[in-house]
Amino acid sequence: MSKSDELMPSSHETIADLKQALSEAKAEIKALKYSHEQERLYRAKIESDLKASQKLLQLVIDTLPEAIFWKDQDLVYLGCNQNFAEDAGIGASQNIVGKTDYDLAWKKEEADFFRQCDQRVMLANQAEFGIVEPQLQGDGKQAWLETNKAPLHDSDGQVIGILGTYQDITARKEAEIERQELNQKLSSQTSELQSALDQLQQYKLKLEE
Repeated sequence: MSKSDELMPSSHETIADLKQALSEAKAEIKALKYSHEQERLYRAKIESDLKASQKLLQLVIDTLPEAIFWKDQDLVYLGCNQNFAEDAGIGASQNIVGKTDYDLAWKKEEADFFRQCDQRVMLANQAEFGIVEPQLQGDGKQAWLETNKAPLHDSDGQVIGILGTYQDITARKEAEIERQELNQKLSSQTSELQSALDQLQQYKLKLEE
């Protein structure tokens, strides 16, 4: 046997090395598959937890008596609760996503006013409370609202949208209007009565002359 023959591995050794390499490759592939599966399960759990959290949050805001909504910087709706969805005439709250005030039940002049207030709040970066405004609702009711609006911020403190809540004050507003009309009527009647009394007094003085 020559010296070069002694240095070359035997076919048995070559096959053994290949088998070892193949076994190691299979083990690495198995480990990668396991890692990918664990990552997939982890992502699925995060998504499931996120959906559950979002569902719980939606349930909470749907339970509140106020109407709640939020928009992005372009005044496009990102979400709302069920009370707002019913007022807007869109059925389910998820139907609000991507809509603007001009897509909803309100009158155009009402939508214009809502958006002006939104822009003012975002530009000033300051909340406004107790905004009294009219709203034509999805069922045809002409309502009066008392609205609160506040800017939404990102983690850097930049304004990225607006959050709003309102309550229906129609009964209170109509009572105020009725009281104002009654006061005006009483004032008018009082003026007329006083004028009549003045004329009567003047007539009496003439008779006494």
